Parts: sequence; structure tokens; C-alpha cells
Amino acid sequence: MSEAPREPGSPTPPRLELRLERGGVAVGLGAGPIRVGLVLLDLELEVEGLPSPFDPGAGTSPFRSLPCALRRLVVASDGASPGADALHELLIAALAPSGWPLPGTSGLVHSTWSDGRGSGASWARPADQARAMLASASEAAARGEPDLGLRLAMAGHAAIAAGLTPEGVSALRAALGAGLGKDDAREAWRA
Repeated sequence: MSEAPREPGSPTPPRLELRLERGGVAVGLGAGPIRVGLVLLDLELEVEGLPSPFDPGAGTSPFRSLPCALRRLVVASDGASPGADALHELLIAALAPSGWPLPGTSGLVHSTWSDGRGSGASWARPADQARAMLASASEAAARGEPDLGLRLAMAGHAAIAAGLTPEGVSALRAALGAGLGKDDAREAWRA
């Protein structure tokens, strides 16, 4: 099936990517501008079920009518980081050009960041956020960063809260091994 002709100079709609992994289906949307001052860094939707019949060559079109849930949304901002209440508006802006319907968004954790390169926000499932924190702590260990113990303690706490108990306990033990004292670990645990 050929693509419909576009007007010269009209923007190309964002390309959705179909990802089949571990028996599940995910649809991703790569980086690109959302609106002035905001850039989409990552968006991943988890689709519930498979269309029948399933044709991997059909791309994402057969999945548009199936229920899906937002797994992760990450945006960068030229100004202040978007607040938790901006999720719906950002999803509309990111997905409208592709024509993809809005996903379910329950149970997501919102976080923000700001550094020398700018600011941003993310919405993710608690377990995914905990895994990202554990990965960041591992990278900090490889770089020998001085706040490694605290990073491990925070990642361990997040992992346990997200139901990843073995990973969380391992991170907390590593935090103690990295020099974080028991009193400091209790303070990190309370935070």
C-alpha cells in the first residue's frame, strides 16, 4: 500500500515503532519537538493483546483499536520542568500528529530533573523507574562518584517499594558496603 501524497514542505508525521518483546507488544515514538520549548525524548506505549490475524508487516496500524497504557514518557524543556498535571496535554501534543489514540495513564510516577543542559520530566511505571535508578547507581559506581552510597540507598528503597525486593535489598547492602553508615541508611530509607 502506497503512502498518501503530502503537500511539499508539510512536516512528516512522527514515525511510530512497533516493538515485539517477551510476548508483549510495545509502540514507541522517538525523539522530536512537541511544541516550542519542549522536546519528546522517549514515549513507549504497551498494547494489550494482538490483533487477529497478526501481520508484523502491517506496522502499528492494526494496534490502534486495541487498549494500551503509557509505559514511559520523557520530555526535555527549555524552561521549567513540566508538572505532573501536564501529562494529558503532553500526550495529546506528542500523539496527535500520528493519529494514535490516548493511552491509559494510571499508576505512573512523575519525576523532574534539572542540570546544566536543561530540565525535563518523566512519567513511568514504578518498577521501570526503580530499574532506571538502579542502572544509574551502577553507572555512578563505575565512575566512582562520591554520592554512590546514597544513590544505592535511594534506588534500593524505590526497588523495594515497586516490588523488586531482591534488587532493592542488594542495592541497600551495596550502599552499606560503599560506606553509607547505618544512620545514613536509615535517613535515606525515611526519605
